[in-house]
Amino acid sequence: MAKENKTISAMVLDFFISLKLTIFLLIFLALTSIIGTVIRQNADPSWYIHQYSQTSFRIFSALDFLDLYHSWWFLALISLLSLNLTACSIRRFPVTWKRFCQKKVLMDDGLHKSLPNKESFGSKISPEILNQRYCRLLGKVFARPVTTHSKDDYHLFSEKGKYSIFGVYVVHFSILVILAGSMVGNFFGYEGYMQLEEGQTREGIYLKNTKHFKKLGFSVRCDDFKVTYYKESKQPKDYKSILTIIDQGEEVLTKTIEVNHPLRYRGIFFYQSNYGTTTRNGKLIISVTPQKDEKKSKRYQVGLGESFQIEGTDTWVKAARFIPDFMIDEGKVVSKSNKLLNPAVELVVIKDQVIQYSTWAFQRYPSFHGSSKKEFDLKLIDFQGSQYTGLQVAKDPGVMIVWAGCILLIVGIMVTFFLSHQRIWLRIAAKDKKSLITLAGSANKNREDFERKFGKLANMIKEADK
Repeated sequence: MAKENKTISAMVLDFFISLKLTIFLLIFLALTSIIGTVIRQNADPSWYIHQYSQTSFRIFSALDFLDLYHSWWFLALISLLSLNLTACSIRRFPVTWKRFCQKKVLMDDGLHKSLPNKESFGSKISPEILNQRYCRLLGKVFARPVTTHSKDDYHLFSEKGKYSIFGVYVVHFSILVILAGSMVGNFFGYEGYMQLEEGQTREGIYLKNTKHFKKLGFSVRCDDFKVTYYKESKQPKDYKSILTIIDQGEEVLTKTIEVNHPLRYRGIFFYQSNYGTTTRNGKLIISVTPQKDEKKSKRYQVGLGESFQIEGTDTWVKAARFIPDFMIDEGKVVSKSNKLLNPAVELVVIKDQVIQYSTWAFQRYPSFHGSSKKEFDLKLIDFQGSQYTGLQVAKDPGVMIVWAGCILLIVGIMVTFFLSHQRIWLRIAAKDKKSLITLAGSANKNREDFERKFGKLANMIKEADK
């Protein structure tokens, strides 16, 4: 029974330390990330139905493709990859540590035969003097050597880049840190939206894709909003908001934000997202011209939902509805956006408390105002409403963790691929009142570069004998 349990444990361990599992997880995560890029995330359900179909929307919802990076199976893949990297590192670390602790300073015949780079030559100078010379030379051009005196022989051992063998563990650890940072952001971060009119103050946001209101612990006030347009166009060139943070009743920060230049406070970012004009407390400028006498045109200012009496008559006009960006969708009048791109107002004409007719007046199309048989020509001259700024609010406490992981990843990659563990052995043996010098070395990576260094070092040692 114990043997069977041991076999099962070994199978589980082999599964988690498998390189095939690592490759599979990396490829699968890459493919799912492509899905998350191609399919728009966290959009309104109507958008998916319109863009794809009802059936596709149901399939995407069932597979969690619409909020992929928060889905249980994506988080499970991340967790499995973390376990895989951790298991691989723990399994292989004892061997690496043993290599790190081992230091074979004496070069015997067996070690000499196994080393790829070797040079041998003789010298008439005594081993004692050569030992001193070579110690200084190695310390100057390579690394300070360890000297061992064995009988009549001197052994010099010099190494550098010893810590490079841990580069792969730094890479593994950095990936785990990045994954941990993303998990922290997923679980403890949030995204939301805030809409502020000029002069308005709010202390919370509505979380993304929910109706849940979240308090921030401080207030945000919009002091001013400005938008500039391209010449002869209603397309915005730039728009910016001046925001003030109020914390515990005190103004602690004021900043002008625009696209890609957010405000940051307490780890929360406020991005300029959109803008528009609110109809609340808005004023309409209406032009009224009698059909019988076009010279008697007069302008009136009226609030939305209010009425005004046409001078010299018993006729009243009510501003019933205002649409900032007029369009007709499936037979219904709707606003395409909150921007004043095609402003229109529905005007109701009342006489003797009886509705005579209603008509739409368009600011951009003043001649399109209905039948000419009507008693008055009604036109929308202007709308003066309060502008608002739309702010995307986001907090991701895992960002700094991810950045730390990225820095570690760069360091680990540089150590792994650009540094190598290089070792040099130099033996000075006394033979027939002469010295026999044996030089050997090895490197675990970048061997061609080490061969050039080794050849240069051998020449310098030979020159030192002269």
